[in-house]
Amino acid sequence: MDLLELARGPLLTLALAIFAAGTLWRLVAVLRLPRMPDLSPARSGAPRPLAGAARAIVRGMWPRREFGQAAMVTTFNGYVFHIGLALVFLGYAPHIAFIRRITGLSWPALPDPVMVLAAGATLISLLLALWMRITDPVLQQISGADDWISWTVTFLPWLNPWQRHVPPSQRRHHEHWKSVRPDTGRRNGQTDGCLHQQAVPAVGRPADCGPHHFGLRTIAPD
Repeated sequence: MDLLELARGPLLTLALAIFAAGTLWRLVAVLRLPRMPDLSPARSGAPRPLAGAARAIVRGMWPRREFGQAAMVTTFNGYVFHIGLALVFLGYAPHIAFIRRITGLSWPALPDPVMVLAAGATLISLLLALWMRITDPVLQQISGADDWISWTVTFLPWLNPWQRHVPPSQRRHHEHWKSVRPDTGRRNGQTDGCLHQQAVPAVGRPADCGPHHFGLRTIAPD
């Protein structure tokens, strides 16, 4: 068993098991929290509890002016990071292929300019968060090993797309696609080169290739 088979076999199963167990653990912990009695009954004419909770959540999504400029920068930087992370996680073609291989679900990948912009903005937001943690005296005091390890583990995967000089969704390395589905190179009479060119959708179409579905889009010959 080589490193790739190890990563896609036992290690992937272990990672999914840890993820499922951790999610279940947190859910059970939340459900076990004691329910405190309402010590401040709502006044007459007050909105319903659900509407009031939604209003409080929306109001708390942006800091009040009294907290100063630093709080606004921190909040905005957090939005940039999480939105960029969601775009890359859900819109990056290899990520979609990975999810399809496990669950059978797939959707169209986002355009490459959107991927590059989202990845770049997320990378900058991570560096800004690190700079604020290093330079702020309060954050220095409350930062522990778990904060630095979490930042490092989050930051390192973002370096991978920038080590190559092509857009993220156009990663069409021949050996990569053969390793994803070793048996698809000759499917429907296709050659490996044909699969190599069709692995990522919306990147052109060879005239002599047959239909091929890679989980994102079906490409048929003209």
